[in-house]
Amino acid sequence: DTYKVNDGSYSLSRGKVASLAKGRRKEEKLLFCGWRRDMADMISLLDELVVPGSELWLFNQVPVQERANLLKDKDNKEEVATKNLI
Repeated sequence: DTYKVNDGSYSLSRGKVASLAKGRRKEEKLLFCGWRRDMADMISLLDELVVPGSELWLFNQVPVQERANLLKDKDNKEEVATKNLI
């Protein structure tokens, strides 16, 4: 084992913390490829992370009507409501 506790014989310095980019975040265009069982949860989480006006495109082989039913988890969930994604 090569780990040794600093006994004070050498000094440590703190590095600089990167600053967050300031200014307005821009809208994003995102593409989800494929389908997952938890797609509604993923869309809801993504909606919380993006700025208003961002777009989400879905690319998969699931027919549109079936997709709508799957997003509501066969009526066990409410329809996915987004505030930021269009």
